Amino acid sequence: MSNDHIRILSIDPGLTISGWSILDYKKNTDTMSVVKTGLMTPNKIVSRVDMKDNVEKYGKRLMALLTLRELVSSIYETYLPDYVVVEGAFFHDKFPTAYAALLHWTTTVDLLIKDKYNKPVFKIPPKLAKHHISGAGDAKKITVQQAILDNPKIEFKSKQVLEDLIEHIADAIAIGWAFAHEYIPIFTT
Repeated sequence: MSNDHIRILSIDPGLTISGWSILDYKKNTDTMSVVKTGLMTPNKIVSRVDMKDNVEKYGKRLMALLTLRELVSSIYETYLPDYVVVEGAFFHDKFPTAYAALLHWTTTVDLLIKDKYNKPVFKIPPKLAKHHISGAGDAKKITVQQAILDNPKIEFKSKQVLEDLIEHIADAIAIGWAFAHEYIPIFTT
């Protein structure tokens, strides 16, 4: 990492669907390149027939979290980010059990990144991410997507990355953008 070129792995967590992005942030120009994006679907993976015995033995949640570790580790080792950032867990009245799943998810990633790579995982509150990218902490998903597309300081390295901009990936990009503006100045001053 140089003070100017900073690589960020940014993730919108979820056991059903997690969006992730690899972002290259240039501090001196305040620009960000979206290098690669993707989705992780740990629950879908552990629902496969070949996982049935382990799911019955250890439970679906534990197997999904172990699968998550493998997925995040693979992304990390492929792109070697300087920082790992995730959306912080939050409680929603409509989905009270989702909070526990998010806590499990973030703790699993925290432990992986700490134990295997000796780095912290930074948490960005959802409202802060939405505010930094769109100007409104209560922005809707479609507003976040449009704000990313309209931001002249965010470029997409390939047409495919741009075409894959679904809500989970847009949230991951917004989380990385907020991190770059909230934390990078502290670390590189």
